[in-house]
Amino acid sequence: MRIDIGNGVHLNYLEHGSGEPLVFTASGPGFAQTRREANRPDVAKLFSPPFRVILYDTRGSGDSDDGEWYSFKSMCDDLLGLLKALELGRKETIIYGGVPALMFAYTYPEYIRAVIADGTSAE
Repeated sequence: MRIDIGNGVHLNYLEHGSGEPLVFTASGPGFAQTRREANRPDVAKLFSPPFRVILYDTRGSGDSDDGEWYSFKSMCDDLLGLLKALELGRKETIIYGGVPALMFAYTYPEYIRAVIADGTSAE
């Protein structure tokens, strides 16, 4: 499905299950979560239920719109737009991912309940 996250940008996303929101972030720009899930649906099966699993394609990947500029900041802003468009409340969402998930938690801490860090580095 595609959703308008504001500023005329549309992201492609998939949802599975119901319950507490669990959003999987991409590891970096140009990562298509929905195509990965189509080829390997184990993520959604593993976590839903009890979670509402949300996977999305970053700008410039999958069926999401292209962007003029990619950065971790723009990825954070896109994720914030997605959470708002999906009407997820503050302190409601669990974010799973690497550097983009940590950057989002640092930039918008009021929007998340927890972060599951995966694929990050101490350097």
